[in-house]
Amino acid sequence: MKVMLDTNVFNHLVEGSIDPAPIPAEWEPVITHIQNDEIERTSDPTKRNALQAMVTAVTHIRVPTETAVWGMSRWGEAKWTGPASLCSELKDQLDREKKRPSNSADALIADTCIQNGFLLVTNDQALKKIASANGCAVLDLRKP
Repeated sequence: MKVMLDTNVFNHLVEGSIDPAPIPAEWEPVITHIQNDEIERTSDPTKRNALQAMVTAVTHIRVPTETAVWGMSRWGEAKWTGPASLCSELKDQLDREKKRPSNSADALIADTCIQNGFLLVTNDQALKKIASANGCAVLDLRKP
């Protein structure tokens, strides 16, 4: 089963609030350029290096996003022919739920999971709610 890890999951793995040991062996963690781009913007170089190391340790498959967003998507790492209407609708729903605009990154992650049947692992409650409402299987691995 392919599993998309949201950027916040890598933060929790590095901080120790998620234990990687119980992650099922049959999972195939995947990542897009979106998570890498968010990690690259981490201002603390020590934390950024730890996050990059965690990404390398946990994920071995990089997939393109199913849709492209101008100014965010990377050439060769996004499908420019995908149904942009789903991604646009997800972004609008996330903007309303989070009460702030510019949720394109989360929309691209959810859109990619929905269109590929990936399990989305996130602790972002708004993303979890919207992705789930749009047919995506979602899981939060944080310790109770």
